[in-house]
Amino acid sequence: MRTIKSLLLALVSVLAFTGCFSPVFSSIEKEVVLESGEVSGTVNSIIRFSDKDGDWLVVSNGAYVFYKKAGELRTGSESVWTKRDNKLFSSPYYSYDSGKQEGMYIVKTVADQNLLYILACKVRPNYEDNNEPFDYTIYYTDSVKGDSWTELEGSKAVIAGAVSEDVEVPEVKASVFCSNALDAANRTAYLRSYNSSAEKYVYYKLGTTVSEIDASTLIRGDAGKAESDDTLKSVINYNGKDIFFSSLASISGDGCYFFGVGKDLYRMKDGESEAELIYSSDTKLLSLAVTSDYLLMGYGDSTSLLVNDGGIFHISLQRMNGTETFPLNKTDPFVTNADAIMTTSYEVRSLLVEDPSVTEAEGVLFSSIVFKSSGNSVPVSYENKGLWAYYPGRGNWNRE
Repeated sequence: MRTIKSLLLALVSVLAFTGCFSPVFSSIEKEVVLESGEVSGTVNSIIRFSDKDGDWLVVSNGAYVFYKKAGELRTGSESVWTKRDNKLFSSPYYSYDSGKQEGMYIVKTVADQNLLYILACKVRPNYEDNNEPFDYTIYYTDSVKGDSWTELEGSKAVIAGAVSEDVEVPEVKASVFCSNALDAANRTAYLRSYNSSAEKYVYYKLGTTVSEIDASTLIRGDAGKAESDDTLKSVINYNGKDIFFSSLASISGDGCYFFGVGKDLYRMKDGESEAELIYSSDTKLLSLAVTSDYLLMGYGDSTSLLVNDGGIFHISLQRMNGTETFPLNKTDPFVTNADAIMTTSYEVRSLLVEDPSVTEAEGVLFSSIVFKSSGNSVPVSYENKGLWAYYPGRGNWNRE
């Protein structure tokens, strides 16, 4: 069995996603006892999904899909997440005993108003005897429970054209993303895949088949701030319309929406003709979430050689809506342990607030973190890689 580390490195392009010690975690454990993580590993999305049994939050960690009832609170050490029965996916490896591929790797999970989708791949040994991903496919289901998955018609052929085989580690220029709207009726999911013949990215709306979209008809939320030919990586539903962005970081707010362009955070207010620069950082904005009183910002850059360019920060909406001159020159301090958990050594891949109408202190918040490097000079731990949550009853962030 071969290590899957090379597989994870090869999947970086799809997402744009040791001796360890941690003095930070040692110090905070005196006040916050860290739970063992039920959902550990690389979590690239935290999504909302609704089916006949209710409303859910869904994540995946590469090998499994996990789900929890929306609104369900964790009060003790027992996890509120259920691991989905899994006959299609498992930790991937090439079996030399059988000479066959075993299992698949779940790259990312998305959803629309009716279906839950998985972008997944197989792995095989390459000429250096390391695992490399291949055979990317999208599968879907209409329920979080059970073990039934259906291959999305046309997805395998579309993504196959986005794989560069003439490099040492095959590069896959394709990914999925979704609006993740609060209202299930406004949830949509999309595939972005590079067409080698046309030498451009092509966009598809997901359903029970993949339907190509005329890219010129897509509404750009970052027009005038990002390059017009930048690859679209995220979408929000705002005022009943899907708005697309070249950054992974975008979120709807109250009477406005926020988005990133590289290291810059912008806000577009209703009635305005141009987005306003709110804050500039030293590193790449990767994720956003909003409560009634704060905008949360996750940072990290998987393509950077730096190991301390991540972390979580937040800005008071009251201060943002005040009379201060933009761009703001600082963020606001946390009263929780958020920045002690999600230090600058971690990439904050995803952020989600279950109910954006409540305050940060009263809300249920989730994040997923990873890191690029480990060693005695970098305070990170494999145990901390995965899903984290804040529940009002606990008052601090802890592993999920």
